Amino acid sequence: MKAAAIGVRAHSGWGALVVVSGSFGSIEVIDRRRIAIADPNLAGASQPYHFAQKQSLPDAERYLADCATARNDSL
Repeated sequence: MKAAAIGVRAHSGWGALVVVSGSFGSIEVIDRRRIAIADPNLAGASQPYHFAQKQSLPDAERYLADCATARNDSL
């Protein structure tokens, strides 16, 4: 089995995932893809802080807490 490294870069609502293997000077990209990290069914989840900015403070706090705990079962 080859050793591999995984890299993830989070963005708002999505992330970039890259898997590489190989040796110095000879890196092979095994896989790269865009992954969902926000529930697409939750209104405003792809830009939660911008969405919450328009709400009252208690509503915004509750909304951001919901975003933090939401799980996309389709992943």
